[in-house]
Amino acid sequence: ATAPSAGAVDVLARYAAPRKYRPPRRREGSSFTVLDGCYVMYGGVDERDANACTSDVHVVSEFPGAVLCDRTRPRGAAAPDARAHHAACAVHGGACLFVFGGLGGNGARFNDAWLLARGDGFFEWKRPQVSGRPPSRRRDAVACEARGMSNDGPGLVVVYGGAADAGAAALLGDLWVLAFSLKPIATWSAVVFGPDSSPAPAPR
Repeated sequence: ATAPSAGAVDVLARYAAPRKYRPPRRREGSSFTVLDGCYVMYGGVDERDANACTSDVHVVSEFPGAVLCDRTRPRGAAAPDARAHHAACAVHGGACLFVFGGLGGNGARFNDAWLLARGDGFFEWKRPQVSGRPPSRRRDAVACEARGMSNDGPGLVVVYGGAADAGAAALLGDLWVLAFSLKPIATWSAVVFGPDSSPAPAPR
């Protein structure tokens, strides 16, 4: 889910003192997602500069009688470009953060997919190999895990809507599925509705 401009930052600031943790400045367009045992805030636009997107990752971990906050620097040979207004959700049983698309600081829109995997005491960015035609570049899409990956079938992440550009005319109403299997390649496919299906929601 996309965090409000101040809410997630205020949560982080609330628990800053015990660890001398320096919380981020207020921002908009970040994601604040519940993973297994922690909350992860990623990306966003600095309220002081609309062109200054960030790629930092802040983690809130809860323990009995304590809440710890930290800014982590994920491992990985590559990392996503700084962005805001991306789609994000927990996948693989809450072990990973899925990130799709978004808006870059120079106004560029993305259609790439990334996983932020949680390890034992560290995080690591991974870019899954994908096949199939991906969704178009966009901001403000939404994503959710519709089914977890298992030996019985692939994990399914659904991506819906967003905006290709500024203005109502650029709103999108398409629906996409990214299928993760035990193989290293994930597959994009567009959802096509038949003539007898219920009317689709208006683009948003």
